[in-house]
Amino acid sequence: MKFVLLVEGATERANAAQFLKGWLDPRLIQRVGIQVVRFNGCAHFAQEVAKKAQMHLKGPRTSEVIGVIGLLDLYGLPFLPQGLNSTKERYDWAVDHFQKKVNHTQFRMFFAVHDFEAWLLAQPELFPKEIAADIEKVSRPEEKNLTEPPAEYLKRLYKAFMRKN
Repeated sequence: MKFVLLVEGATERANAAQFLKGWLDPRLIQRVGIQVVRFNGCAHFAQEVAKKAQMHLKGPRTSEVIGVIGLLDLYGLPFLPQGLNSTKERYDWAVDHFQKKVNHTQFRMFFAVHDFEAWLLAQPELFPKEIAADIEKVSRPEEKNLTEPPAEYLKRLYKAFMRKN
């Protein structure tokens, strides 16, 4: 049994399953797998999500699939309608948009409010010690903001401490 997790990029592909299983496994009687499917950014996700979700939900191995979950960063969605000013308005519109697009009872859409990297900031031990020390100074990672969203913050740290992206 598994969930299929549809994600927009490389960071999510590399980290989402481990991150989610760390929370999920202790709460389940029977462990489930997480198969991560990566898209090439938000635009590719928006274009192909319905096809990929249906492929997993109606394909030859559907008996193994509990559900398909979409996960995108809410920050920077390029196709939000004008007039959605609050995070809640944007989140509600985007969830509804993708769930209607896929149109299947076993599909759910979720968003990281800024970006997925904010979730990783909650676990500094995932990072090299030089970076972890700086991350530990961020007392509330969910409050990293749009001035320097978590992904940009991590890029800056990696460049400063590790001399790489």
